[in-house]
Amino acid sequence: MANAKLVLVRHGLSVYNDQNRFTGWKDVDLNQQGRDEAKEAVNLLMDYNFDIAFTSDLIRAKNTLSIILEGIDQDIPVIENMALNERDYGDLIG
Repeated sequence: MANAKLVLVRHGLSVYNDQNRFTGWKDVDLNQQGRDEAKEAVNLLMDYNFDIAFTSDLIRAKNTLSIILEGIDQDIPVIENMALNERDYGDLIG
């Protein structure tokens, strides 16, 4: 375990970013730039071998992870947890 590493990746831009809207807990998908950002992350992560992945339960985070895992050709356990969701911006969302 001496060589263990923690890699943190933020999800890419969402469709709400296109509209200059607060996202928070609103479950919106990635926009094209967000999908492209996830594909760029693949190049940075190609040399890593992961044991497990954690993601929030929001679609933009899950899709970012999915693009990355497919790109690096790794099929590993994925744990979703809402504790990893973004902040709840209340009435500002949307």
